[in-house]
Amino acid sequence: MASKKYSQEEKEKLLKFRENLADLDLLPYQLKDEFLIKWLRARSLDLVLAEKMLRDSIKWRKEFKADTILEEQLPHELTISEPLAYCGISKDGFIVNIHPFGRYNSRCVIEKYGPDMMERFHVQKVEIVAKIMQKVSENTQVPVTQTLELFDMEGYSFWQFCSKACIQYYVRLAPKMESNYPEMMHYVMIINAPRFFNVMFSVVKPFMSKATLDKIQVFGCDKEKWKKALRERFPVENIPPYWGGTLEGVDAYCSDSDIWIRSPKPKELKQMMEGTYKVVQ
Repeated sequence: MASKKYSQEEKEKLLKFRENLADLDLLPYQLKDEFLIKWLRARSLDLVLAEKMLRDSIKWRKEFKADTILEEQLPHELTISEPLAYCGISKDGFIVNIHPFGRYNSRCVIEKYGPDMMERFHVQKVEIVAKIMQKVSENTQVPVTQTLELFDMEGYSFWQFCSKACIQYYVRLAPKMESNYPEMMHYVMIINAPRFFNVMFSVVKPFMSKATLDKIQVFGCDKEKWKKALRERFPVENIPPYWGGTLEGVDAYCSDSDIWIRSPKPKELKQMMEGTYKVVQ
């Protein structure tokens, strides 16, 4: 399990950072070192910039009502349209998620529901993951603050991307995730990337920090190559066979498994938050 490792400079900056934020009415988890260090690291330990970043985010959370977004019932069609699996924690102590993005008809739902609703849907998904990390941290008594993300692009077509609404939505979403969920991802593995992936990625790259970009590794359709890399980082016992794991289920995707937070076995939010911790080892 990953443990807290702070340099002497980071320890000193954390003390000062907390003092500078004393006027804010922060939630208990927001007062912890493992939360505050993310904002400092996202701004290269610059106290002024980190403070501005966090204060802006607190303001955004209030205006967006992010703290209560898990209580919202968003359109059921969204719940069953975008697959998301939570596959426990890695040996290094990171939350593991799988996104079969190529099986998600993103263009249709973005054009149907519009950017405002889709942004709420995406933030709700991120908040679910954040809640899981908090719960796992409580259960293990060890801070779990970052994720390993697997995005499978198999089936994703250029038609899915070449929509004005889609491009505008991704350009709008990327900087908001950077600004409000810093240092959340430890590593992102993208597999089965189509030939046009570089064109698609170039649209959002300008809105992502170098630190985030350095965490992303892209693989093509050579299954043996990406499966080998996956086994080195991900907990294979919690990964369906289709992605090189050993988890047992009714099919290669383990469609009947409790790993699926969103589709193919959609759950109500309350059921999600109560049931998704079963995979934690």
